[in-house]
Amino acid sequence: MLTGGVGERLWLCPALDLNLEGWLAEHLRDAFDSIHGGFGRAAKRIQEAPIRFVLARCHGGDGSIRDVAIRTLDAIGWSPLFDDVEGGVFRFAERRDWCQPHVEKLLRQTITPFALNCRVAHLLARLSRDGERANFR
Repeated sequence: MLTGGVGERLWLCPALDLNLEGWLAEHLRDAFDSIHGGFGRAAKRIQEAPIRFVLARCHGGDGSIRDVAIRTLDAIGWSPLFDDVEGGVFRFAERRDWCQPHVEKLLRQTITPFALNCRVAHLLARLSRDGERANFR
């Protein structure tokens, strides 16, 4: 039944699992590549949504996912995805170790790492103001 009246219930689906965030954090920990950073065991991309989620969990005090955030951001930052010659960011790395970048560049792929860096800088500044920066590192 789908109704829209004020005070009426919308019966769209069964009850949702209230621990969805916990499930997602566990899934990302499982998908984390502990050897090369990032997520998955094949070609690597800068996956903005999972990284933002992991950063939010770190800010919320989830220390168990801190290593995922740090190692993924380090892997991205030191990878050859950034074009040092012509500028910009390549779409993805064709190998698991972030090497052999696919030479196509899209505007979204160029903006994403910079947006993530702004989020990280903001998070570190807030943690520093709160006297908790040591807990993030």
